[in-house]
Amino acid sequence: MGRTLHYEVINHNFIPTDKQQLDIYTLTEKYCKEFDWTCETPDFDYYRCYPNWDYFDNLGLKGGQSAWEYINKSIRNKISSGLHMIDAIRKSETEGIIKFLRRDTRFSGFTKVGGNELNAHALIKFIVECSHLLRGQVIGLYDEGDALYAPLHITEGMAMPDLNHIIGNLDHWKDNPPPREGPFDVTAKEKYYKQVVKCKWKFGDINQFIRPINASGYLVERKEFKTTIIEDADTAKILEFAKAFLVNEKSESGEYYDDIKSFPNLKINAR
Repeated sequence: MGRTLHYEVINHNFIPTDKQQLDIYTLTEKYCKEFDWTCETPDFDYYRCYPNWDYFDNLGLKGGQSAWEYINKSIRNKISSGLHMIDAIRKSETEGIIKFLRRDTRFSGFTKVGGNELNAHALIKFIVECSHLLRGQVIGLYDEGDALYAPLHITEGMAMPDLNHIIGNLDHWKDNPPPREGPFDVTAKEKYYKQVVKCKWKFGDINQFIRPINASGYLVERKEFKTTIIEDADTAKILEFAKAFLVNEKSESGEYYDDIKSFPNLKINAR
């Protein structure tokens, strides 16, 4: 549970070169070191894998955490011996340590940031840098929260609205009336989306789609993220917890902006 940013290369047949994937791994390591991630870190990857449980059953390691520690140590050792990370991952598959999630995989990822808008904006910056490394490709970026005014398509640092995603939201709200008051009121967003679909768009400055952050003193003392474990099987209590969690998360996000419900006023067919 928690607000998430989703990203993927729109061309699902795209297979990165070893250099492209390695460059993104290197960029990921840079961002992990430079920013304080309070929930999850960037994870933009073509190689979706998981532990080969038969292999670990034979070793007596049945716990997921232990298996991943073994895998990570094995890959680090391979890299230390001179292999590139991609070659280390492929060799781990050959050795039977890991399995790829699916052979028709695609270049994608997601990052949970909760109510931490600093992490959301760092992730957006990360994806923009990735778009320069994946020249000629379009990356779709969707934020479940409020850092972006709209879902985007991004290529080589430029962006335009993801119209299919936006139209899908409008159709969904038409068939399933959304909240019109409170923290999840979508009235202003819906008005903005209706303006967006009537405009003529081409790739341009991404900053026009990013909500300006208000770097107040509140942000300096960002609360540490803590995972909450739910053990109660009472559905009503679980739903009550989930609602409170989302409201608190939304409230925290709002602390980073002057007005979390404000959207630009577009001139129809101006672009």
